[in-house]
Amino acid sequence: MSDADGAAAPDAAELSSLQQRAQAGEADAKAALGKHLIMSGGEADVVRRGAQLVAEAAAAGEPNGLTLQALFAATGLFVPQNWDEAFDMCAQAAEAGSDFARGQLAALAGVAERDAVTSWRELRAGIDIAALMRAPPATSRSASPNLSLVPGFASPAECAWLMERAARRLKRARIYDATNHAGAENEGRNNSDANFPFLDLDLVILILQQRMARLTPIPLFGTDAPTVLHYVPGQRFEAHFDYLTPATPSMAEDLARCGQRITTFLIYLNEDFEGGETDFPDAGLRVRGKAGEGVFWSNVKPDGEVDPMTRHVGLGPTRGEKWVFSQWIRDRPQSW
Repeated sequence: MSDADGAAAPDAAELSSLQQRAQAGEADAKAALGKHLIMSGGEADVVRRGAQLVAEAAAAGEPNGLTLQALFAATGLFVPQNWDEAFDMCAQAAEAGSDFARGQLAALAGVAERDAVTSWRELRAGIDIAALMRAPPATSRSASPNLSLVPGFASPAECAWLMERAARRLKRARIYDATNHAGAENEGRNNSDANFPFLDLDLVILILQQRMARLTPIPLFGTDAPTVLHYVPGQRFEAHFDYLTPATPSMAEDLARCGQRITTFLIYLNEDFEGGETDFPDAGLRVRGKAGEGVFWSNVKPDGEVDPMTRHVGLGPTRGEKWVFSQWIRDRPQSW
């Protein structure tokens, strides 16, 4: 299998087949079964068994095992954190034919046409990881809300990759619902989005999160699962706050468990549309970045109290399609 964007969990028959094939030593089955076990939320020994299967698949040169192991190396999950090893394994997966790995490396190297690459190892060798992690300087746009712009935050190739991945997994966007982990549909929000839980992250997203960590007070992994938002004419997300209200009982448990969403970080992925601003009606402020531009704002005041001036509307375009990468940053590290 290649990138499993939107793929459903295996049913009982498929799981039994994976187990049999993995036991027989088939590396692709080990990678798939390992990912399933890690995602299952089972006991620690089940998760460890999943990680071991992924490691075995990667050691055998299986592309999906390699891309998962690259994720683990970049984040320090199951193995010591090592960005060089993460990129090396991604290049190995690319050489083995993984279009998912090729897309990541091409985006990070700024290559628009993957078919033009003759050696993925050479392409990887030319990538300066430390330089990729640097963030352009931010410029303050507003004091209330406390909002800044970051021109050139993401490259055109990175933006194109995020839109490519998101397009395959778009679903009707939902609003916060404490009783339903998936959220709830609401007529006040009719756009689409694509969510990227931990095991669906890639090196492009992780590098972007590293840049965010250099501009915001919370280090990497103080983040919720990122989302790509998609709007067409007639769609919008009505006025709302990104912070969790401490006085609301349904949000208090989330706050106690995961912390406050202190910062919202957006990356505008395209600009070939009209309208589509992010509107802060109480501040008389509308923001619309160019492709690759970042914008971030503090959802709380310096004393930690929530900031009602951050109430905002996600406006849809009057022409064209609007694509935005959205990342909430909490005040403490999150578990995957």
